Amino acid sequence: MQSLKRIPKSLGYQVSIRAFSTEWQAASSALIDRKWKLEWSPRTAPAPEPPTGFARDYIETADGKLELLKTTSKASIDTDKPPLFFQHGGFGSADVYIPWMEYFSQRGYPCYALSIRGHGYSWGPSYYKMVFGTTAPMLAHDVAAGVRHVTDFHKKDSIKRRGGGLPVLLGHSNGGGLSQMLLDRGYAKASALVILAGTPNFGGWGVYKNWGTFDPWFIPRMYFRDFFHPRSPLSKTSLVHRAFFCDEFPREEVAEFEKNMSPYLSYWWPIQIMGRFVKTENVLSNLTGWGGGRVFVLAAEHDRLMSLRLMGRMANEYREQRASMVRLRVFTNDERNIDQLWVPSESGRTKFGGFEGIRDGIAYRVVEGAGHHLQNDLQKNIGAKYLEQWLEILDKA
Repeated sequence: MQSLKRIPKSLGYQVSIRAFSTEWQAASSALIDRKWKLEWSPRTAPAPEPPTGFARDYIETADGKLELLKTTSKASIDTDKPPLFFQHGGFGSADVYIPWMEYFSQRGYPCYALSIRGHGYSWGPSYYKMVFGTTAPMLAHDVAAGVRHVTDFHKKDSIKRRGGGLPVLLGHSNGGGLSQMLLDRGYAKASALVILAGTPNFGGWGVYKNWGTFDPWFIPRMYFRDFFHPRSPLSKTSLVHRAFFCDEFPREEVAEFEKNMSPYLSYWWPIQIMGRFVKTENVLSNLTGWGGGRVFVLAAEHDRLMSLRLMGRMANEYREQRASMVRLRVFTNDERNIDQLWVPSESGRTKFGGFEGIRDGIAYRVVEGAGHHLQNDLQKNIGAKYLEQWLEILDKA
């Protein structure tokens, strides 16, 4: 029998180094960090077949066709529950809502998601027309066209839907800003509003201050390397990961997510909602379901853009405004008092930006652990559950 030989010390070091090198390469490949080639023209690829249980319609507008993704399951058609209308934010599309649309359609809610111009499979303006010639109100009109389309469709329902038949409008990020803008200006009405980690009513200065804090190369990169291209702050996988998701979100899934991001967007969109851009009174006045003026601000704990301080302040401003409108009898308080606490102790969650619960008819809650794209992050089902609970509370009002 051959005796076992001791491995030479020098060879042991080589084995250790080789093993470390292999592990490092594996870790590096797991942390994909693709630099995207900036695009200067609209995409023209045809839309793929939607997932099972979905259909893709197109809404005709004076400017072009807008993509409307919708659920087709029997559970979401034979129901008296209100339709849910989801609106994406910057660089997003209707597809970002597929996980939530599946969740809510299985629970009997008709679901719709719109892609504004230049996003998803809606018509795409040229680079200069989109970046420099498209205003925030123009984009708000796109969203309003989708809301009116869904409203008109459900007017034909034989079953009377809850909330008065109008859709519940849910806007994420700067899409939350557009949702508030269209209500403020009376472009359309909704039964209730959900602001999903959305641009606060008092403007986005704090949002971009936050962005510059966690990404100090934001401005130098955009102006000196990328020739003012709007995609510059999100031009690498690592930048998208840091801005949109929690740290634990798999990098390879970020790489898949960014393939569907729009090539560019309007500069006027964030600029025109940088300062206070809506009156909360107008927004609440155009929310007509469940006694009127129902708003839910759903925030994400680890959102580096729409921080909890900003989201809590927005919820408080809407609470103060609705309480004032109740005192002035614009809204009646009657038997629809749905105020409640959602966590065991208010003082235990003050770090989350505000009172988590429903106060003065306005709801605020934080999805623990989630990043900015709370509808796509690891905690997406938690956020969906919080939203479902709020809808159930409204149904009992």
